[in-house]
Amino acid sequence: MAINVFYSYSHADELHRKNIEKFLSILKSENIIDDWCDRKILAGANLLDEIEKAMQKADIVMFLVSIDFLSSKACKDEWLMAKGMNKKLVSVIVRECPWIDFDDMSKYLALPIDGKPIMKWLDQDEAWHNVYLKVKELALNI
Repeated sequence: MAINVFYSYSHADELHRKNIEKFLSILKSENIIDDWCDRKILAGANLLDEIEKAMQKADIVMFLVSIDFLSSKACKDEWLMAKGMNKKLVSVIVRECPWIDFDDMSKYLALPIDGKPIMKWLDQDEAWHNVYLKVKELALNI
């Protein structure tokens, strides 16, 4: 049975969400994970209800963290909601930002390795591959 993964991100970082979906697509095709993001919400649906429902189902909540994420009330609310649900929280630092000072995000292991932002890697595919390996390891151990 696939592990449910919920993506929380600022729409300013949509490209990063698409990248993580590409890198995790092997896990999806092998039925290791099933993923969800707000782009799957149908027209006319209540946004907050759909997000809460999807987060309730999630085993892992992945936060794509940037300054846009940190300055978004909706993203901060999703962080607090996930923390309150006692989910596996995975922060993927996509752009340089003061994430270490946000709430208690620094208490959780950030990806890629050492919380180095994806955009700071000379080879961003290498950074995404690091994220892939850690998410695969986590999913297989849930």
